[in-house]
Amino acid sequence: MGKDFLPPTTDFLFKKLFIIHPELLADFLQAILGRPATDFQGLKILNPELLPDFSNDKHGRLDLKIQLKSKELIDFEVQVKSQKSIWKRLYYYQSKMYSQQLTKGDKYDNLKPVTSILVMRYPIIKTNNHYHHNFHHYDNVNDVFPPRLLEIHTIEFSKTRVPDGTQRGNWTLFFNIRNMVDLMKVAKLSPSLELACKVVKDLNADNETRASVELIEGIRRGIIPMLSDAELNGRLKGLKEGLKEGLEKGLEKGLEKGRKEGLEKGLEKGRKELASRLITKGYPDAEIIEIMGTTKKWLSNFKKSLNQN
Repeated sequence: MGKDFLPPTTDFLFKKLFIIHPELLADFLQAILGRPATDFQGLKILNPELLPDFSNDKHGRLDLKIQLKSKELIDFEVQVKSQKSIWKRLYYYQSKMYSQQLTKGDKYDNLKPVTSILVMRYPIIKTNNHYHHNFHHYDNVNDVFPPRLLEIHTIEFSKTRVPDGTQRGNWTLFFNIRNMVDLMKVAKLSPSLELACKVVKDLNADNETRASVELIEGIRRGIIPMLSDAELNGRLKGLKEGLKEGLEKGLEKGLEKGRKEGLEKGLEKGRKELASRLITKGYPDAEIIEIMGTTKKWLSNFKKSLNQN
């Protein structure tokens, strides 16, 4: 059966892409920020975790926090749904990233610039058709710029559909990809985009990637219910580290917190919910077994229990 295409705006996929290929991340940053390529050599991803933390955010924000060799910090995320409070949210996360650079006793001189990059499907600047905007502090009375310590770049990719001859435009079109036809077109725009599109194609064929997306979206949409911290952490570990190893580690963590019973039930419930979701979507038994790391016997017994109910 055909599987739904996972576009580059799938946050798990875009984060995995740039973690696997930091040279593509450097190319993207250079294109968006318009700085020399040397600025992005030796960049470091500070949060390489691929699965989101739902403990403080029910949507499980999946962003990329990046540190340049100059120690400047960059926060990069993709949004495909409109949010009324997007500006307040954006400033909140940026201010938090800026202030958390210091601990008690540190000097303000140690603070480094923070740049936020928000790639979004929906337009938030409706007064023009430009897909890229750059916001920073500015005295519009006296035409004076203070040091650029806080900066925001927005990319509204729904505002452009055709190449404009720039790498910034090429990357913007990359996030506009919706299917394999789009993918093949964008792959022809530059060597970097050719590699990025190849990785997206490979990740679409990767069962582990698809299972991760299924679980994350299931929790976000309420298909898989929100759980206690111990249950959720155990379930995510099971997916991230392999089901057997994840169950063992999740159980150990649950024991440490005195939540053994809840964790065991949560993990088993999560496994059954994921299996049920894959069965409903028509995945073959062989693929379900491979994705979940389970056995043919377990899947057969689970299907029998579904028929009995």
